[in-house]
Amino acid sequence: MRAQTVRWKIARRHLNQRRRHPLRWIIPLLILLFLITGAAGAGTAAYLFASQLPPASAFRLHVNFQDARIYDSQGDLLFNMSNLSGQNGGRRIVEPLQGLSDQRDPCRSGVNRIPLVLQDATIATEDATFYKNLGFDPLSIVRAAYQDMQSGRIVSGASTITQQLVRDNMLTDRRSLNRKAEEVALAYEINKR
Repeated sequence: MRAQTVRWKIARRHLNQRRRHPLRWIIPLLILLFLITGAAGAGTAAYLFASQLPPASAFRLHVNFQDARIYDSQGDLLFNMSNLSGQNGGRRIVEPLQGLSDQRDPCRSGVNRIPLVLQDATIATEDATFYKNLGFDPLSIVRAAYQDMQSGRIVSGASTITQQLVRDNMLTDRRSLNRKAEEVALAYEINKR
């Protein structure tokens, strides 16, 4: 009887063991292969896209002549920012910015400097995340895309100041998703530099 009990224990142990299927690794391997292939494809596409962009080192700020005039609320001319009639006829008068550490009066010693408050207000109006973004603002892009889809036409922009500079100085005026992607990539690269 003792030998039969030992055999029974051995038989029960073999019966309770789960058989491992020889193909148990196929599904995880297929998923891993799919992920690697997808990542390689996305990396190749990003490389090909980036290789067709103009180099970020070619970025130069071009200032076209614009006759800027400042008017008051009644429409009377307060100041003409260009000197069209003087000896330098048509040359733009560039007003210097007040330095970040300069706390003195911006209109001292006969030179008008653009005050820090006005600089900050302009930056906040154009690009609220200017000092924090990567050259582009993903949340603004998503928000603008959602608003545009809801209305069925373009009603909102998502360009940062850096993107606007890239568009005006390095890219064409055509409106397309491809140009927007180029704008984002170049703005990121320029911001990184």
